[in-house]
Amino acid sequence: MWPGSYWRDKHGHEVDFICARRGRPPLAIECKWSAAAFDPAALRAFALHYPKAECFVVSQDTDRTATRRFGNLKVSFVSLESLVKVLAASAQ
Repeated sequence: MWPGSYWRDKHGHEVDFICARRGRPPLAIECKWSAAAFDPAALRAFALHYPKAECFVVSQDTDRTATRRFGNLKVSFVSLESLVKVLAASAQ
């Protein structure tokens, strides 16, 4: 897994972190101070290129993991602690 990469397309959509996983879909991670500030446009653009990607929004005001759909895009809203667990499990 290679954490720390970001993704940007020619239209200016940017995803904060991409974790590439050998033989598995990538993890796309957006970081927001508040989950309410999330706009799905960048993750939607990323998902057009990588439709099997797992998408996450990590924010300081998320205390319980929740999943929301934005059309065909499924996004998990997580706390930093929950994201660390996801990343640790993904590394195995």
